[in-house]
Amino acid sequence: MTKVSRKKRKTKSSAWKKLISQHKKGPKRIKLQNPRFKQGVDPLNILENVKRVQIILKTECNPKYISVVMFNQSFSNIGLHSGDNISMPMDKLRRAGHAFRNIFDIFGHNERILGAEKEKKLGGLIGRCIMFTEKFKICDATITILPSKEELMKREATNNYISKIFNRSLCGKHVVDVEYI
Repeated sequence: MTKVSRKKRKTKSSAWKKLISQHKKGPKRIKLQNPRFKQGVDPLNILENVKRVQIILKTECNPKYISVVMFNQSFSNIGLHSGDNISMPMDKLRRAGHAFRNIFDIFGHNERILGAEKEKKLGGLIGRCIMFTEKFKICDATITILPSKEELMKREATNNYISKIFNRSLCGKHVVDVEYI
């Protein structure tokens, strides 16, 4: 019977072991990008910490407004600057529109009528924010979401069909002489 030899396991260097042990320990401090609660006060309620973004959805008949209060760092992360007025179609969203796509349908009909507000943690670049259904009088940036080309073609076809229905007469045209007394 022949003896089968095993492969020898390579020994690790001391530098490698030191690197692995440092990695397991992790960093001593973690720097948070957004401010924290101090004495029970929400940092989203302090004007120095936040920016206001107005989102106008023109994808339906009447425009819908969503007002968002977010942290300064999140505002710059999505590529917005103070005074921006951006418009983009729904099918070709840019970085800022893509970051907000989760909140386009967050409010229902009754919530819009009653003027609801919600606090939500959006994934990605934005993080925690507060959303309102009413317009801001003063905002730092405005994003207008326009309908896509397919939606515009559907609207035009529907309008043509409706105008065609109401312009034709249902019983045919015939002239009746009417004599007034």
